[in-house]
Amino acid sequence: MPTDELAYWVDDALRPLVSPRADGYYNVWADDLLRPLVGVGVDLFAPTILSATIDASGTTLTVVFGEEITPGFGLVGFVLSGGYTIGAGTRAGSPSATVTFPVTDGPVVAGETLTLDYFVPPGSVADLVGNPLAAFEDFSVANDSEAEPPDLTAPTVTGAVLAADGQTLSVAYDEPVDPGVAVAGFTVPGRAATFLDQPAPNVHRFTLAPAVGAGVPLTLSYAPGNVVDQAPAANPLAAFSGLAVTNDSAIDLTAPTLVSATINPAGNLLTLVLSENVAPGAGIVGFSLGSATLDVGTRTATPGSVVTIPILGEPVYAGQVVTLSYSQLIGGVVDLAGNALASFLGVGVANNSTIPAPVPALLAPVIRARAQTGPPLIVVVEGE
Repeated sequence: MPTDELAYWVDDALRPLVSPRADGYYNVWADDLLRPLVGVGVDLFAPTILSATIDASGTTLTVVFGEEITPGFGLVGFVLSGGYTIGAGTRAGSPSATVTFPVTDGPVVAGETLTLDYFVPPGSVADLVGNPLAAFEDFSVANDSEAEPPDLTAPTVTGAVLAADGQTLSVAYDEPVDPGVAVAGFTVPGRAATFLDQPAPNVHRFTLAPAVGAGVPLTLSYAPGNVVDQAPAANPLAAFSGLAVTNDSAIDLTAPTLVSATINPAGNLLTLVLSENVAPGAGIVGFSLGSATLDVGTRTATPGSVVTIPILGEPVYAGQVVTLSYSQLIGGVVDLAGNALASFLGVGVANNSTIPAPVPALLAPVIRARAQTGPPLIVVVEGE
């Protein structure tokens, strides 16, 4: 209602109280008395709030009032629901009915329902003539925020893979992690894991030493270290242990082993079958076969896992029990990657020799006699 109408409304409303007679005398007196008190053309109305809106960033609250707000007040006393804190307001212009407030602990989350309260502290919100804003509660706030809810979920490891070089271990996470740090806290049993780099937002790489061979089982563990997801969340990776690593190593670090040892029917050749191909060439030494004398061994094919060693001198005879031993020497058995056959003692040998053992020769008995006239005759039989 305009102030002019208010003034005349007051006149009309109060005139019967001061003028019991409708002769106009007291009417004039009432008009003259009350009009200065009401104040024709003077603003007696307090400001009201028309709207409150959170912006798209979720960091600013804009309040629009029904009239202009004085710039000389602190614009405090407003409380935003949801546990958010808003700072002192700033008038958008001079004069202006719009005030903005920073949400100091925002952003406000998209879709959140909010209300605004106001209490009346001294020297707070008033219009240009000093009429103060009245206290209010639960004024509905339009939430235009597009801000996502805060990330409270810690990253997790989705896999760990050892590369073909047997040394580069890649650890992948389910979300980007904080870059630019020398990652610590990861361990691999029997290996030193040194941080290498971060080739992707959600991948860390490590160098293992010594290298891991093909087929070797491998696990990964993590004690509380410094892996967190990206700011501003910075949720830490939880500790874990015994995560299986996919081993794609192509490095052969496995030494060959003896599968079988056999003597041929002629008793003069020892054949060894190994668990993998061995380095080519002659010069294989280090084997011993009981009391037999062994020559230098030779690999029979390229590539191949069979080694033949001639038996010198007396052959191995049928039925003879012999065992094989090996001493790891320079010039011994190595696989194609250079892994050496380990020393061993007393391994059984399959003796397929058909050579009979020689029978000791028997000498015919010889009787030596002589005539004797003295003591009794003594007969000596040789060969018995």
